[in-house]
Amino acid sequence: MERSAGTPRAFRAGNTLGLTGELRLAWPLAPQWALETMMGLTELQPGIKYKLRDGSRSSGIGPGPLLQTGLALRRPELLTFGPRLSLDATLGAAVAWLTRSYPTDRLNELNPGQRQPAPGRPVVVYDSRQRHRSTWLLSGDVRLRYALTPSHNLLLSMTYTQGLRPLVESRTQRLSYLDANGTPQEGGFVLRDRGSRAALQLGYGWLLGRAEERATVRTPRYGRAPALPEEPAEDETPTFSEPPTE
Repeated sequence: MERSAGTPRAFRAGNTLGLTGELRLAWPLAPQWALETMMGLTELQPGIKYKLRDGSRSSGIGPGPLLQTGLALRRPELLTFGPRLSLDATLGAAVAWLTRSYPTDRLNELNPGQRQPAPGRPVVVYDSRQRHRSTWLLSGDVRLRYALTPSHNLLLSMTYTQGLRPLVESRTQRLSYLDANGTPQEGGFVLRDRGSRAALQLGYGWLLGRAEERATVRTPRYGRAPALPEEPAEDETPTFSEPPTE
């Protein structure tokens, strides 16, 4: 959020919990790397929040669901914590777009109907408009993987996604509040939502293919050291006996 001079930091960007879901398919590139294709849908819930001592007031912007698809490079078993538990890391890029157009010049109020500021109740009127329908996303995540069976895994992922260009921009038309002395003050802010977010996801992984095709060679750092081949035993010198002579 960009605040104009004098605007208190009590005005900030606010986000609420939203639903997200992803489908990922991975192809091994090497024993220690895999390429993933992904498709996901996220419900964006950005808004404006005014922080109070005993709570906060907020107003949502609501750009709606964001659909994304892209590629990621995954490092499986970056760390192992036992025969079943391991940690993966992923870096990815995706293109995303709003599933529906955002209403043009949508007018919002933090305290609807209020015309004069009061203690703990500022007058905030702002309009929101769509800047772009699509954006590029960069993401990184760490994933705990627990092997239920050789083919089935339970996944817990923590992901941060950064958008590269704004989807919706909100700009104040009027912002009036009371300072510590009770004197009315004017301010303003600009908020641009790029689709950035942090997510905690619980998932399920299913390894396709036969077990021997999925086997990977572990390095000595993450697995057991390879057994040295046994040296062939030296052949004993053959002994010959001559037949008895008369």
